[in-house]
Amino acid sequence: MAEKKPVFNPQAVQTTKKAAKKSKKKRASFFSNKEKVDLSNTRTLRFAPRTAQSIFSVLFFFLFVIMCVIVLMTFGRVDHLTDMAMSKQVNQEDLVLKINTRLIETDQLHYEGEELAKTLYTAGKTDEERQAWETEVKGYLAPGLNVSQLELNNGKIDRTVSAVSFIKMETLSESERTYRLFYKVSYTEADQMNDLSVVLPVSYQDNDLKLIDLPAVVNLEKRDATNPVTYDKNRFIPKGTSVSTQEEDKLTEFVNRFFDLYGANDDKLELIAAVSGIGGATVQQVNSTVFMKLENGNYFVQGTYLFQFEKQSTIKSKFSLEIKQTEENYYVLSMNGE
Repeated sequence: MAEKKPVFNPQAVQTTKKAAKKSKKKRASFFSNKEKVDLSNTRTLRFAPRTAQSIFSVLFFFLFVIMCVIVLMTFGRVDHLTDMAMSKQVNQEDLVLKINTRLIETDQLHYEGEELAKTLYTAGKTDEERQAWETEVKGYLAPGLNVSQLELNNGKIDRTVSAVSFIKMETLSESERTYRLFYKVSYTEADQMNDLSVVLPVSYQDNDLKLIDLPAVVNLEKRDATNPVTYDKNRFIPKGTSVSTQEEDKLTEFVNRFFDLYGANDDKLELIAAVSGIGGATVQQVNSTVFMKLENGNYFVQGTYLFQFEKQSTIKSKFSLEIKQTEENYYVLSMNGE
């Protein structure tokens, strides 16, 4: 077949150009028909982003500075409080030492007060005895107080103090170390026993006792009984379980043998007990009333016994024994908790 040659058609070109023009006109008319948007701002208050950011930044830094100041003040205060606490911290060893020292001083004060009371109320009938008494008493008197003011040794008979018992102590001034010491003085005068309750105003500094005023005789009133405690025979019995009759018999036999050695403090006592005996005494009777087996496996025996040093004088005592069972017999570990 023969190929066809292309033929130029001017009408077709014109038709294509017209279609393109129509398309452009339609586009123009589409955009021209849209409503125009008014972009003008009608608000009276306008938002400024930069100004708000500046305000927030200033406020943040202000709060940050305040927090830093508070933290510094807090840590500074804590350090100050810590320093104060450390400066006022109590040394336990020093505290215990001070307490023990004070207790020793108090005991020493009571003892020296007893010696003073014994010296004051002892009297002799001869001039030599009175002179010796005045010399001894002068060492106890504070400056300004004279022996002649006491008038405790002007009689013509002997006065012998047999016992001085401490009653109580009252503190007058802690800074001056002044006290009132109360004693019961028992003495014999003209073969007659007498008791006096006396109070001695004293000062005690640097282990030196001084009488700072005249002694006084006092009549101490008896106090009403206000302690509601009652007697309970089982008060000091520890927890445990009861034992059989056979065990009671064996323990009773052992306890009786123990007290035979205990009264005289026999050398054989150490073979069956870890305690020492009375010595020079004879145990007359032993009455064991409580038998218990303790939680630790040992036995507890409680009762009473009678002993005497002289044939016509008997003393009664309560006893509590903790006893351990050995392979062959028993062994006393402790007596009356000691």
